[in-house]
Amino acid sequence: MTKDVLITVRGIQRDEDGNEAVSETVVRGEYYEKGGSRYLFYEEIPEEETGTVKHTVKCRGNVLELTKKGIVNARMVFEPGQTHMTDYATSYGMVRFGVQTHCVFTVAEEDSVEIRADYALTAGEDILSECRILIKAEAVH
Repeated sequence: MTKDVLITVRGIQRDEDGNEAVSETVVRGEYYEKGGSRYLFYEEIPEEETGTVKHTVKCRGNVLELTKKGIVNARMVFEPGQTHMTDYATSYGMVRFGVQTHCVFTVAEEDSVEIRADYALTAGEDILSECRILIKAEAVH
């Protein structure tokens, strides 16, 4: 696949009452493969914020890492059957939670890559929400 890609990131969160929140970001970015890992790099300007967030997505096998740097700082690791703790730093303060991953899927085609992770956000032993992140990168011609 080419270096220049159009990236769509769709997040779905369902709380304990079944209420669902969906967010979607579409942005241009870069794609690389190195050492058996797939990388996506892109920048986002969150709504109602001043500043940017640089995103790095790394996928190797069935492990996904999502790193955010800028006005939001976090490193989330999605590994099936595991819970990884993360500190999510925003302009409003620090939040610590667990990422309990159910599954990670990757489908790579000649001109696209799709990554999906299903997971729960946890606080201690409590599940805050069930989530899914879908990341699709398509070659820009």
